[in-house]
Amino acid sequence: MKTQINKTLFIIVIALQSYFPQAFISENKGTVTIGNENLERVISTVPENFGTIEIKNIISKQSYKIHSDEFMLDIVFAGFGPGLGQKQNGENPSHITPKDLTYNGYTKSSLDAKTAQLTFNFSYGGYLTSLEIQLIYNVVSGENLISKYLEIKDNSAEINFLDRVSLESMSFDKINLSRGSFGQPVLGDDFFLGIEYPGVENSIGKNKVDLHYVVGKKIEKEPLKTFSSVLGVSSSPGTLEKTFYDYVDKIKIRGTRPFLLYNSWYDFRNPAIAESKESIMNTQNVLDRIETFKEFMVKRHGLNLDAFVLDDGWDNYKSIWEIDTNHLPQRFTPFLNPLKEMKTSLGIWASPFCGYSNRDTRVNWGQQNGYEKVGDFLCFSGTKYKKQFEKKMVEYVSNYNLGYFKWDGFLLACNEPNHGHLPGVYSRTDLIETYMHMMKSVAKVNPNIFINVTVGSWLSPWWLQYADCIWMQGEDYAYAEDVPSMNPRDKSITYRDAVLWQNFQRDSLLFPMSSLMTHGIIKGRLNFLGGKNEALASFTNEVMMYVGRGVTMWELYVSPDLLTENEWNAIAQSIKWAKANFPVITKTKMILGNPLKREAYGYVHSTKEKIILLLRNPFVESKEIEIKLDESLGEIDKKAELATYTIYPYLSYDADKLNFGEKLKLTLQPYEIKVIELVPIHNKIKGVELGNRYSISGDSLVIYNDTKEQKVVIKNEVKPNQQEKLLTGEFFFELGKENLQSTIAFLFEPEVKLKQEVKPNFKMIINGADITPTVEQENGKWFWVYTALPGNQNKISYQIESTKNVKGKLEFYLFRDVKLQIKDIKKLSKNNDDQLPPRPFSEGIKKVVNKILSYNIK
Repeated sequence: MKTQINKTLFIIVIALQSYFPQAFISENKGTVTIGNENLERVISTVPENFGTIEIKNIISKQSYKIHSDEFMLDIVFAGFGPGLGQKQNGENPSHITPKDLTYNGYTKSSLDAKTAQLTFNFSYGGYLTSLEIQLIYNVVSGENLISKYLEIKDNSAEINFLDRVSLESMSFDKINLSRGSFGQPVLGDDFFLGIEYPGVENSIGKNKVDLHYVVGKKIEKEPLKTFSSVLGVSSSPGTLEKTFYDYVDKIKIRGTRPFLLYNSWYDFRNPAIAESKESIMNTQNVLDRIETFKEFMVKRHGLNLDAFVLDDGWDNYKSIWEIDTNHLPQRFTPFLNPLKEMKTSLGIWASPFCGYSNRDTRVNWGQQNGYEKVGDFLCFSGTKYKKQFEKKMVEYVSNYNLGYFKWDGFLLACNEPNHGHLPGVYSRTDLIETYMHMMKSVAKVNPNIFINVTVGSWLSPWWLQYADCIWMQGEDYAYAEDVPSMNPRDKSITYRDAVLWQNFQRDSLLFPMSSLMTHGIIKGRLNFLGGKNEALASFTNEVMMYVGRGVTMWELYVSPDLLTENEWNAIAQSIKWAKANFPVITKTKMILGNPLKREAYGYVHSTKEKIILLLRNPFVESKEIEIKLDESLGEIDKKAELATYTIYPYLSYDADKLNFGEKLKLTLQPYEIKVIELVPIHNKIKGVELGNRYSISGDSLVIYNDTKEQKVVIKNEVKPNQQEKLLTGEFFFELGKENLQSTIAFLFEPEVKLKQEVKPNFKMIINGADITPTVEQENGKWFWVYTALPGNQNKISYQIESTKNVKGKLEFYLFRDVKLQIKDIKKLSKNNDDQLPPRPFSEGIKKVVNKILSYNIK
């Protein structure tokens, strides 16, 4: 009976093992294979040919024959005589691979029920040298990657120096290799390679790749453990980026989470640089801001800040990150209870290299008090400075339960020889490791702390093993010079997306948008950005662009008391929409064109349940675009029929029965920002016909007819005439009754950028009345001139006066609000509980742009 039971149990175990595949290590003549159900790595154990000879991607059924050195150590040998493999005294470093060492066999082990570990042992003995090297591989059942690392020690005199280490050095018969810039992974057709270290350097040649990094450390008796390399595989070339991002999601230190914060930088500052009493960072002003957020955000909109962040302005410049008790006499203590009532943590800014405003005061005081200076900065890896920086940051987390750091300003290298670190490229290693250490130190006190690393960092996904967000690069804000825009905020949107285009399209960097800091919504007493009389549509458009890109740290650089109720509503609805769609917007890819070339561009977020498109036309000419629905966009349900809805800036039902592999075709109107959802057709809204605009109010569904606006006919045209540095012209037009309000505008683009002394003056005369138009320009490259029209019948005269005759393109546009007619009002068949974005303008309005005249001025 027992025998029969044992046999049955054995069969069950075997069946379970086949159903739940295990990581394994298998042996054959002269080879060892480590792998699981997704990939295998075949390693030759023949000493003179040691290394990986084959990579098998089980998922894609692809196999790669390779030659690999498996690792290379650049060791500077001290002592007497030539180094290993060298002929002359003084020849250093030696480039050591397994073939130069004594191979001492391997061991197999299991770290846990799912993880297999394979360890190869090597040694080398020489003058005052006794090296032991372990090459260790790990593979986990169910995962699609294998990792490996080295442990190196010297049991002798400890006088040798590890200059750098290569963890992958492969030659393929034939392969397509790409990416691989500093801090980035290398991609093959259906696999990726990387070292889990922000300072990884990659060398890619014809069918060859080498992954290495600078170490700069002595080899001692205590084993030196390298960072791990990873080899990951995907099902196809089209899914490789998604596979890599799935891997990055797993290594993120605290995962991906929504994080909403206020930052004080454009609201108040240190008294030394504040512009008014209201903009001084002092106890009362901070308490007032907390109370304002409680009223406008918590009570009115039901949103909580995750962090209330004091940016530059809280510290005593003549100290190492001490709180300035002159304007914060009770330090941060008064803020803790009011913030606790809002379920909000206190956060602070600090700068490893000592900031921007009054940096000279900080640095000079530091140098005078024995802290390590390099150029205009303090050295973050200086023995004394890093110790004090760590002490203060840990102290603040402990004493004030900080939930957020913005660490702003990372020194890239320090060449001073007396700071307790090596100079040159080795200092970069020390600086990176100092940053890692600081992040680990504060996280020991508060494991949920949110760490945002800004200026000086770079877009390596391996920073995310320590930090939550990394800076996008570029400026906090700036204006796009090459793309004419009608308001400052629009120019800043184009600039920000141009930086992202350079990162993700031009340079093809792999970094999750969800962990990117792009700088937030700016509207504070120290910087309005969009001007004091900014239209609501301008503000709302940027808020929607900001959350719609897929960033998940949302920063409000605002003065909360200066925002209108409509602006608060735009922020609140956008954040609620982003949170409601969080699983989707965290899966992001930038698509389409280059903003700086005036091309339409956008971002796609894709899961099997829903696809969200954020699209923008940065220019005044409409754009026709096509987007193919395939696996390059991300995860898509290949079997689902999709319905397409515009959910911003209005609601409309645009298309149905779209299938995988088909193209979504649409037109973006001038300066239009559009958010589109693609959902399975069975989820479509009942009662809305294809092509209809609609709105939802409670349980009512309002359907609109698309108004066919009257064509604009130009009459009594007097073409531009230029004499004595004055260009004049005029025309007349009449608008239909469907027109609610309109703006006349002209865009002048000179042949060459105009210097300040040549910049023209603009004048308009409308129906005989002199008008001072609004002028928006950027560095003399283009000029938008516009004004609202008083009615539907308009005689327009214009003048352009300059210190010399101007040449260029002159184009006239009408921007109109046209009233939509209500076609029907229905009762919703079920309550619509989808969280919708805000509206930049009223539901029953159609925005129309007409190009009415165009001239080349010679």
